Amino acid sequence: MPDEVWIPEVTKAGLVILTRDSKILQRVAEVNAVVAARARMFVITGAAHMDLWQQLRVVAAQWPRMLERRQQPGPFIDSITLTATRRLVPDRVL
Repeated sequence: MPDEVWIPEVTKAGLVILTRDSKILQRVAEVNAVVAARARMFVITGAAHMDLWQQLRVVAAQWPRMLERRQQPGPFIDSITLTATRRLVPDRVL
């Protein structure tokens, strides 16, 4: 299912999106789908070849910040790493 289809559906269900697809920021249609749907998205960034356990460590490390951010209205795309959370969109709308 294309991102432009599932992003609005997930958002309508009141869910927050967690992805490893950092290339989403390079695809205008997908960023526009996040913005139009007012989605709340976290992107796990960092080493190119993170295994599942490394990804879970990132989520666990940023969980308190993610809980705070999810209370805020979308749209937003935040990058999460082991040591930081950084807003990418809407500050960097394409």
